[in-house]
Amino acid sequence: MLNKMKNRKGFTLIELMIVVAIIGILAALAIPNFLTYQARARQTESQTNLGGINTAQIAYSGTSASGGNYGSEFNKAGSNLSIGFALTGTNRYSYTMSGNGVAVGADNTITAATGAVCLTPPVSAAGSGTVTTTYQASACANIDGDNPIDFWTILSPGHSLVSATLPAGIPSFPTATSNDVLN
Repeated sequence: MLNKMKNRKGFTLIELMIVVAIIGILAALAIPNFLTYQARARQTESQTNLGGINTAQIAYSGTSASGGNYGSEFNKAGSNLSIGFALTGTNRYSYTMSGNGVAVGADNTITAATGAVCLTPPVSAAGSGTVTTTYQASACANIDGDNPIDFWTILSPGHSLVSATLPAGIPSFPTATSNDVLN
């Protein structure tokens, strides 16, 4: 009997099946959490870029050419309404910018690599190509591939969002209007 124990090498089939079952249970618990964390990390793109748009708008409104107003175009060459904001790399979100809630200017939409476009909800009328006293920038994407979209908004100080479908945001701070990623 003692001689049989000394010659035993490797694991039994039962031991291997138990290890595989434990790994399967751990994977079943970890993969959904990993996907949620991955989607949350992707959301930082919108928050960072909306913060960049806000910074560019504040910088633009401080120039003598702006007269204290905000720009209406992202990065149009030769335009005195351009805030000089451009994205690098591949963006997951689409961005729109409006003044007084209505899209103004010729260069106020950045489309995501996926081709999705989000529209800024209208609040009050403003003419095309005009300089405005308030602005709203929005970012939207379908981050986790399900039906609702992720929609983020940033407002200028003093901007009033009077849409019944969207909550009032905190000025100069990205606000999730519709958070696609579950907590």
